[in-house]
Amino acid sequence: MAHQNLKFRLHLNDSVEWQPIYAGQDFNTFYVVYVKFMNLIEDSDSLMGNLTASYRCKFRIQNFRGAVSIGFSKEPKLYKVKDKEFTINIEIFLKAFHFNEYSKEIDFPFVEKIDRSKLLKTKVSLDLPAGMYNKKKPIESDYLLPYKYERDGDTAIELGRRTAGSTKPFKNYSDEGISGGEFGICSPDTSLLF
Repeated sequence: MAHQNLKFRLHLNDSVEWQPIYAGQDFNTFYVVYVKFMNLIEDSDSLMGNLTASYRCKFRIQNFRGAVSIGFSKEPKLYKVKDKEFTINIEIFLKAFHFNEYSKEIDFPFVEKIDRSKLLKTKVSLDLPAGMYNKKKPIESDYLLPYKYERDGDTAIELGRRTAGSTKPFKNYSDEGISGGEFGICSPDTSLLF
């Protein structure tokens, strides 16, 4: 599992370059999501004696190969987490068959500056256009989710995933957020902050 130790280097002070935070392949399209930290806005509240920090960011997705365009469906969310391993999470909302390659500039307020040398985790939810997927009768869908089902004639076989050799029960994909993640599809999604 050495691949889980590979990380993107993310420089919070670099306001010039687009920096990768996620790479994935869905609908046979390979794409990368980038962030640009436009600036850090610090403000001290003289009444309360608190220092607040706000990071202004912009996000971009680039579809490198494949026929299906994947784009932003909602503005990304960034939030600090109380986790031993991760400092902040970025939640990205994507949609297949949807061309929208840039987010707006977004301010993410924090009580304090983000600690350097911590990890950032990117979580991606990928939605299908309305009407393409029939949850109740998957075999009758215009598009059969490849991470959840395999077509076998007139039936859809539900797939389960787990690490080879594991004795844990098989996990099944939900019908929402079909991209990558904890069920066996591995995508580069972790950055080390500098």
